[in-house]
Amino acid sequence: MRGAVADWACRDVGEAREAGLPGVVELSDHGDLMTTFLGLPFPRMFMYGDQNASLSHLPRLAAAGVELAEIPQCGHFPMYSNPPVMWARIADFQGRVPDPWWWARDRPILRTR
Repeated sequence: MRGAVADWACRDVGEAREAGLPGVVELSDHGDLMTTFLGLPFPRMFMYGDQNASLSHLPRLAAAGVELAEIPQCGHFPMYSNPPVMWARIADFQGRVPDPWWWARDRPILRTR
C-alpha cells in the first residue's frame, strides 16, 4: 500500500481516483465511513495535519475514544509534508496498543449489516 500511496504524489486528482481512491471518497461523502471507523473493535488513531486542526469531526472522534494525532507543519498529507513526525507517531501508537490481530482474533473486524 505504501508504494501506491507514494505514487499518488506524482498523479493528478483524476489519476488518484482511478488508482482506488473512489471507494474511500464515496464512503466519506455518501456512505458510512465514520460509523464504520468508530465501530472498529480495536484502538484507533486519526492523523491530520495542524493546518486541518479545525476539522468539524475531531470532537466526535475524540469523544469516541479515538486518539487524535496532529502532525505539525502539514496539511492533508502528513506523509509528504512531515514524514519523520508521522512515522514516529505511528510507531508510538503501535507500541502502546495491543496487536490488533491478537486483540480482534475472536471479534469481527468489520461488522456487517
